[in-house]
Amino acid sequence: MAIQLSPVEATYEFEKTNGRHQATILSGGGGGSTGTPSISSVTDNGDGTITIQGSGFGLKDQAAPVLYDFVTHAYENGQENTFQSTFFTDNQTLHDGENEPDRIWDGVASPNASVPRDPVRYRTTSSNTRHINVDAYYEIRKGSFVGLPIAYGGDHDNQPGDVRFDRPDGEKQLYVAWWLWVNTDPHNLYVMYVENVTGTFQEGDAFRRGEEVIITEAAAQARDVKGWIHSYNSTAGAIIFEIDTTADESLYGDPNIYAADGSSFTAQSSGTTGNLIDNDINDDGESFWRPISPHKYARFWESGGGSSGLRGTLSVGTGLYLSDRNTGLENNFYSSTPIELNPLSWTLVEVMMDKGDVDTSTPGKVEVRTNGDLIFSADDIDPAIMEQDSSSPTMQLIGQNTPRPPDGFDNFPGLDFRISEVVQDKTWQRVVLADASTLSAATHYEIQRPTAWSDGEIVAEKIEGTLSGASQLYAFVFNRDGSYNETGVAV
Repeated sequence: MAIQLSPVEATYEFEKTNGRHQATILSGGGGGSTGTPSISSVTDNGDGTITIQGSGFGLKDQAAPVLYDFVTHAYENGQENTFQSTFFTDNQTLHDGENEPDRIWDGVASPNASVPRDPVRYRTTSSNTRHINVDAYYEIRKGSFVGLPIAYGGDHDNQPGDVRFDRPDGEKQLYVAWWLWVNTDPHNLYVMYVENVTGTFQEGDAFRRGEEVIITEAAAQARDVKGWIHSYNSTAGAIIFEIDTTADESLYGDPNIYAADGSSFTAQSSGTTGNLIDNDINDDGESFWRPISPHKYARFWESGGGSSGLRGTLSVGTGLYLSDRNTGLENNFYSSTPIELNPLSWTLVEVMMDKGDVDTSTPGKVEVRTNGDLIFSADDIDPAIMEQDSSSPTMQLIGQNTPRPPDGFDNFPGLDFRISEVVQDKTWQRVVLADASTLSAATHYEIQRPTAWSDGEIVAEKIEGTLSGASQLYAFVFNRDGSYNETGVAV
């Protein structure tokens, strides 16, 4: 479990009115750009905290992030909330009932008639947690998700009186990070159309793949395609197929639209055989298509129902997508750079947005990182896409957001997601510890939890995560512009 500290927030206080908290700035203000941060020293205080001294950190009107969720407990605007560890037991499902005013999330997936998704589950299986100092994680299956943190006003339109914190207006930046474990990369899943099926597949279920299947000469250079079946729907005439990306590339490859049509396949355990066909689903001659699930890893909206202002999506196929709801989605932006995930391991996903300003023609900015590596960035986005509403964007959801299973199928494929240590803030400012003096050389970094922040000094809870065995840790400070000290300073 993370060290529990009393919040030391020198720059703000909370006033509670009608059951809600509203932050009141006492000193400083939103941290403006002050150039690149420079660290002069990092001191381990010996009490679970570190002190970083230097310059160019910028002012931060609230030292603590809006949310730092360790699952068993969370810090909401610096205030500890232990509700989940005292309310939930292992494998219990989360929900957003109004009789749980101390809940962390205002948006939690639940099954309904149109989407047979699984509920989110609170899990404490120690062998599956990200590291020994966290005691739980969220289990995400069959299209489920969490979102709309109460710490930033929630925003379920039908429960406005059941939120402990107000959402501020006018915040232009959003920072969201979460650790994500997947049993398979959704990029590797396909719907394939088949005929002349003889035999009975050994299918998987909602949580695991089925038997191995080899498709003959369906890849470029007449190579075979190797993978696993997840499910078969005889009415739809299609299978859900997962590619084995670890297969020998001299023998196997990815399906090729020019080679796959008519290729035969053989299931390796049951002996089931058949052929791929072109059903021309997209009028483009393809006998397969992808990705199928989840369509979206995350959504970022300005309103609970996404009815106004910015709508952002981190999707499987296209990466980051932004649109303006106020103009009927006519203004939009695609990154065309999807993230890649390593199956059976944890990946830190970070998404950052800055809406810019229409009145001053200040362009919008975005960044997407995985394990600290910059995957995509843009600093010249038309502010008309991002800055059409005065409210502040928030995390609508993270997890598996899919409208429904693939056409003709009754279930989602066997995707198992785990989510741990979720962070949201209204600024890109943050402190991280890495296991190398440059981020490019680090395996990843761990996000710290600041408790005091000024332009020249930061105090933060020291969070080592999976870097606890590193011989040396190095500190990096990001300012509001996303700039950071390129050479880390040893702790």
